[in-house]
Amino acid sequence: MGALEDDVAGLGSVERASLAVLIRHLGWFRAVRIGLGLTGAQRRGAPFQHLPSPDSWKERGSREQAGSAILLYRALLKVLPPEQALHVTTEVVEAGGVAFLTQSIGLLNRNLIEQMSEEERRAFSVDRSARFPNATLSWDEISTERVAFTVHKCRLLELAVEAGHPELAPAFCSGDAKFFGQTLPDVTLTRPATLASGDPHCTFIIKWKDDGES
Repeated sequence: MGALEDDVAGLGSVERASLAVLIRHLGWFRAVRIGLGLTGAQRRGAPFQHLPSPDSWKERGSREQAGSAILLYRALLKVLPPEQALHVTTEVVEAGGVAFLTQSIGLLNRNLIEQMSEEERRAFSVDRSARFPNATLSWDEISTERVAFTVHKCRLLELAVEAGHPELAPAFCSGDAKFFGQTLPDVTLTRPATLASGDPHCTFIIKWKDDGES
């Protein structure tokens, strides 16, 4: 196995999902080269050299996630028209977001929630909140009818703006929409408000489908 194959084999599920999208658009060799270039740039502090050092693991994680998307977008702008570069970047961010949420949240289980006491549901919300390093959120409802929460702040969106690429902000919402709206087979997602659209918060309302509903 060559050096490139060794590097690919060492990737986690999020990176693999993102790389698969790049390969589809750019071809294997070009995609891997770009991916490795982005990793090297991030290790040198790009694209946030102008910011103070991160003061928490949450800020560090947010910069890693947002930074990879920003650097990819900048690299693609050199070889693709702007509209296509944004489209490919959004697909990559979406694939990575779905992989991250699948790994961190897993399937929402209606029967399990039904069996939880109120104290257990509160513990559930605290545990799940801790898995979102880039978001400040509050839980509005956890029941057998629906799960609802509000995101008051998203560091990914802020970092995209701070890096001079506000057009990337909606890309960070796409993974959430696909995971909660499509990847989870037994739920539907409604989002009447999003930070990326200029609203003061993001509202997530996740409802279980009735038996037999597609």
